[in-house]
Amino acid sequence: MYGLPRGEYLGRVAGGAEAVAGVVGGRPLLAVGATVYSLPDLTVVAELGSSATAHALTEWDGTPVVVVGARESGGSPDVPARERLGVRRLAPPNGVVAEFDWLVPGRLFDAVASPDGTVFVTTSEGLYAARRTGR
Repeated sequence: MYGLPRGEYLGRVAGGAEAVAGVVGGRPLLAVGATVYSLPDLTVVAELGSSATAHALTEWDGTPVVVVGARESGGSPDVPARERLGVRRLAPPNGVVAEFDWLVPGRLFDAVASPDGTVFVTTSEGLYAARRTGR
């Protein structure tokens, strides 16, 4: 990792996974695979679990959150895999804020969370929006 605009070396993070970045709660963050780091010091903010992938960083009600996805096998070629999306707090108390669980039509491409509690998901079959209920 190199910082801009001066190009100074910041450090190394695990590669080979989807990376998302954003300023959340006034704090620049980087999520790579299942790990969320603060920038520019690359301090680990959260470990999301070995089967998880961070898809988006945002704030809900002033709380920093990360949209996390995990693909679960359908068990056989005839049963489609299930994508489980969750939204987790990045500030204490850490934990699940909302979960969205459905049979994903096609392959998941991306997920973006808006501050109003909506998660937009793009797949090979289209665009979907899920809105959290309750607070």
